[in-house]
Amino acid sequence: GSSVPAPQLVQLATLCREALHAEGFTVEARGYRPHCTLGRPREPWPQAARRHWEATAAPVTTFVADSLVLYQSLTGPDGAVHVPVERLPLGAGGARPGA
Repeated sequence: GSSVPAPQLVQLATLCREALHAEGFTVEARGYRPHCTLGRPREPWPQAARRHWEATAAPVTTFVADSLVLYQSLTGPDGAVHVPVERLPLGAGGARPGA
């Protein structure tokens, strides 16, 4: 289903995009849509596996994020590899590493 992201999350994404754009990075023009990718099967799922997933998977409605991780996505013949570049803590009073 579709839901509306929390205003604080939209504000964070907007501020990040603005800061990146100001530093000369190319920023996507499409609207912000928070998501969590759990996996991408390369082949269609067998119907029995899909029915089992739908019967047992609980919808995620809330979560707590304690850090932001910047990944570099490297594409190759076997698919993308995501390499963590930097981890930044989130939350009140969190100091940036190295600051």
